[in-house]
Amino acid sequence: EDSLNTSWRTIVRYIKTNYELYSKKFKGRLSVALSPIHTSTDLWISPHLHSLLAVYAQWVDEVYMFRKALLSLPECVESRS
Repeated sequence: EDSLNTSWRTIVRYIKTNYELYSKKFKGRLSVALSPIHTSTDLWISPHLHSLLAVYAQWVDEVYMFRKALLSLPECVESRS
């Protein structure tokens, strides 16, 4: 049975655990990159004027495969006027 967890503490703990796990894996992948690690940004605005700023990295890994990863996706809440 699927359930939706609404406990704030459980959700925060889950996010922290996943962040720690995936950031260790990500650092390991970057440490064996054969190419320089390039960072890029992309600003996206929805039809409802919600702005998101994507920050991502691109590199070539140890088996010469092109890789990319989303590093951050914050919502931009500053005034656009």
